[in-house]
Amino acid sequence: IQNVSFAQENKSLPQSVAKIQGLAIEADELVRDSEHNQVILTGHVQIIFGKNHLSCRELHMDLQSHQVDARGN
Repeated sequence: IQNVSFAQENKSLPQSVAKIQGLAIEADELVRDSEHNQVILTGHVQIIFGKNHLSCRELHMDLQSHQVDARGN
């Protein structure tokens, strides 16, 4: 996981940007749970994969099974 943080000058900018297994991801917060092999994203989550786009409030991604659980919006 690559994680980049931005300054809080503009609240519309995401705090975290990452590329995970070919997905471009933006969220207010990105946490990796190594024990459960998951990534947990919260707040203004945006995922771009190919020509597809998903936005939600919270997302849990299982890095082993490649399944996601998106919640909100």
